Amino acid sequence: MFDDLRSRGSAFDDDETPEQEIEAVPAKKKSSRRKSAGPSEIPILGMTALQRLVISIMLFLDISVLGFFLLLAAERVVIPGF
Repeated sequence: MFDDLRSRGSAFDDDETPEQEIEAVPAKKKSSRRKSAGPSEIPILGMTALQRLVISIMLFLDISVLGFFLLLAAERVVIPGF
């Protein structure tokens, strides 16, 4: 798309004459079939389903632990015996 940007120039250039028309760049044909990563797997961020599962579990645990420590720091929760 941006390969020949400088050669095409700007639409606001006044020094070009109408005879110097820009040739149309042939558009690439888009394939009608969508390429998939697997039988029924849709790649998100380039990760497999197992990798996304591990990341989501780690994020859940991080947020849970940080939330618990925030509640302890704000003294909204008290651990018995301390």
